[in-house]
Amino acid sequence: MSTNWLTPETAPKDRTFIADFGYPWAVAAMYSPAEERFVIADVEASVFEGKADYYFVTEWQNHIEMKGWMEMPSIPKGDKA
Repeated sequence: MSTNWLTPETAPKDRTFIADFGYPWAVAAMYSPAEERFVIADVEASVFEGKADYYFVTEWQNHIEMKGWMEMPSIPKGDKA
């Protein structure tokens, strides 16, 4: 698997991938035909009973906001339960 960012114009519209939308971290992304833009899993945080509470929220991003993308790593197949 390549670790080089690919150009936004080549981002897939048929599978999940890793994207750079300018956040301090990469995000999981996929194309939403209903929205005609990319949907991402963004990390947010709050405080619950004095402790950090991290969670994902859904955000939509336009193609022009993408800096680059790369394939998701594959998950090894096997007899894992």
